[in-house]
Amino acid sequence: MVAAFAREPSCPVCSRYDYEERILERVLRNEMAMDNLLAEIRKTNAEVKAGLKEDKTELATAMTAIKKAQADMKSMLDDAIQGGLINITVAVTSMTTNTSEAITRMEKENKILKDQLVIPTIYFYARTAASSTVSQTVVYTAVEVNEGQGYDPATGRFTVSVPGLYAFTVQYCLSNMYEAWLEIVNKKKTLQRSSMKDKSGTYPCVSMQVFTKADVSDQIWVQSTSGSNSQLYTDSFRYTSFSGALIHL
Repeated sequence: MVAAFAREPSCPVCSRYDYEERILERVLRNEMAMDNLLAEIRKTNAEVKAGLKEDKTELATAMTAIKKAQADMKSMLDDAIQGGLINITVAVTSMTTNTSEAITRMEKENKILKDQLVIPTIYFYARTAASSTVSQTVVYTAVEVNEGQGYDPATGRFTVSVPGLYAFTVQYCLSNMYEAWLEIVNKKKTLQRSSMKDKSGTYPCVSMQVFTKADVSDQIWVQSTSGSNSQLYTDSFRYTSFSGALIHL
């Protein structure tokens, strides 16, 4: 049998109790650090949640504002389109109305102008030469029509009272085996000429026509060409005549 005896050292650092105390203090400090860390984590988590909640609220507010802006823009666009369509419709209706009114006004004005531009009735027809032999102006004494009183049976001349486009016609017949040279003149200017000689003894007739513009006071007549005597013939079957008419202003 062996008996051993021992005692605690007198140095506190070397004491078992001192070691356990320090371990316990370290454990306590670790627990406190863990508690502090856990508190910081919880605080950070709370702050993160609060931030996320605030961000979510702000995002929802922004989305609501965006949707409202989109709705406002759509409403404004619809109003603009509708207003534009209305304006276009009004403009088209106005243009149609104005065009119709303009056409109606033009038609009335044209009617007034047409009424004002009615061609006056001016024409004449005279026949039977005063002499069978003519060397100058042919005077037609038998006046059957003289609308406008432009033809003078004393001189054989037609005097223009209304300017415009006129048509003049001359028919002449020849005595047996004679000849004629006639012309239609305006102020001594030749408008139309014709000649004929009877070689068959049949008293032939020939005609000539001319269209001419004439001014007020112009005189148109029929005459034998210079230096010639024309033998004209008239009976109940053959007319020697001179006629004319205003056909356009």
